[in-house]
Formats: sequence, structure tokens, C-alpha cells
Amino acid sequence: MHILIIEDEKKLSDIMCQFLKSERYSTDTAYDGEIGLEKAWKNKYDLILLDIMLPKKDGMMICKELQEKGIKTPIIMLTARASAEDKNLGIRLGAKDYLVKPVGISELFASIRNILKKKKE
Repeated sequence: MHILIIEDEKKLSDIMCQFLKSERYSTDTAYDGEIGLEKAWKNKYDLILLDIMLPKKDGMMICKELQEKGIKTPIIMLTARASAEDKNLGIRLGAKDYLVKPVGISELFASIRNILKKKKE
């Protein structure tokens, strides 16, 4: 399984990569929204972990643009924005889950496994 992490906090991105690789996932990373969107368009991923507050292009716009282009890769929004409005908007724009930082690694992996399991069905 191949996962794209779009996260501007390099240390957090590196930690997620390490944990995902320990679970036998392969990863790509992008540290800003424009590069993340470009990678999502050009490559095939099984899942995208997407921050909202990113340089150059925010995660909500990325989610919206991917849906408009017909890219059906499941998205988990992983963000510090905890308001009900943000969560509802993220889900309406196509995210399969919306997790608020700081998130426990077990919660993140449970969400990833759930979404990838549903994708296979």
C-alpha cells in the first residue's frame, strides 16, 4: 500500500513515515499544498494523509480539487483545526475521516486500516 503524506511539519511527517514503514506501507511526502496536489495527480496512491493548514494551497482546496478531477483516492484529514464547521466541511469535500492533532498513533492506524479495508470491498 502506497500512502501520500501532505504535511508541512517535517518532524511530524517523518514520524508518520517511520511508523507507516514499520507497518509495511510505502510513503511519499509533500511539505506544501501545491507539491502535494501535483503528486496526487501524477501518482497512484491507496490513501492520502492531508493537513489543512499548508503553505501555498490549503488542504480543503486540495480535497476539493481532487474530487473535481475525479480522483477517488481516500483522504484522511489530519489537522489542528477542531471546529465542527471544519470537520463537516472536510467530510463534505470528500475526506473519509477527519482526525484532530495531536492524534494517537493507534487511532491513526485504526482509521487507515478501516479505510483501506473498505476500499478493497
